[in-house]
Amino acid sequence: MSYEQSTAMRIDPILKYPGAKWKLAPWIVSFFPEHRHYIEPYAGSAAVFFSKPPEQHEVLNDLNEHIVNFFTVLRTRSEELARAIMLSPFSEAEYNRIERHLSDGDELERARRFVMRCWQAHGGTIYQVSGWKHNGLSGRAYPARLWQKIPERLLIAAERLQNAEIRCKPALDIIRYYDTEDCLLYIDPPYHLQTRGRKYYSHEMSHQDHVDLLQALLAHKGIIVLSGYAHPLYDDMLASWERFEMPSVTEHGNIRTEVLWMNRPVAQHQQVSLF
Repeated sequence: MSYEQSTAMRIDPILKYPGAKWKLAPWIVSFFPEHRHYIEPYAGSAAVFFSKPPEQHEVLNDLNEHIVNFFTVLRTRSEELARAIMLSPFSEAEYNRIERHLSDGDELERARRFVMRCWQAHGGTIYQVSGWKHNGLSGRAYPARLWQKIPERLLIAAERLQNAEIRCKPALDIIRYYDTEDCLLYIDPPYHLQTRGRKYYSHEMSHQDHVDLLQALLAHKGIIVLSGYAHPLYDDMLASWERFEMPSVTEHGNIRTEVLWMNRPVAQHQQVSLF
């Protein structure tokens, strides 16, 4: 699929989640060769999934129970969730009430709180106390106006999600289970802590965890597309893989270089820019 085709079919963001690939997704998808099975062991916001056409078999996996609950509710109770978000104000008082209590309530209420936390947290942090997000008189897009668009986006995303399996397993278990040549695995793990300034996720990875991940990917029979920042461990262990780079803007407005590694050769690819 070309960059232009992926951009045209991309669903607007439904979660504002650390490391989400909503802007980068069309570029990433443009590298994907044909495949029958599509697997995301570290789904997060599933931005890449929502930027590609459906496949015969698709799996979204994440160890984070809030992510899994959100996608499960979105798939099975999308209209209820959209209505719950529509009735939820862009409110500092409501945000402060739920910020430390994401696990309270039934599945629907937990999903509602998680969506609120994702969109109304300051600085894009989800699992640290960060304060309520507002732009004052900055002149940028007003968060409250964007919040009004989320219910419709959720309903559109729910349609795309209908045929996907939603799992909550350790990523390495998923990678090893789907070890066949007709699988494409998009790998978007928590980036190595030495490449970023702080922790963002409920399940971070140690240096040894990254070693174990790369060893599993090197042994895999399928198509691997891996996102990350440059790091000596990755540069060394993946020296024989295809490598592509793209400048991108972080949540805090900093420019970083995203790296994409592939274990299959890419015959021809159109260079694009996100700026």
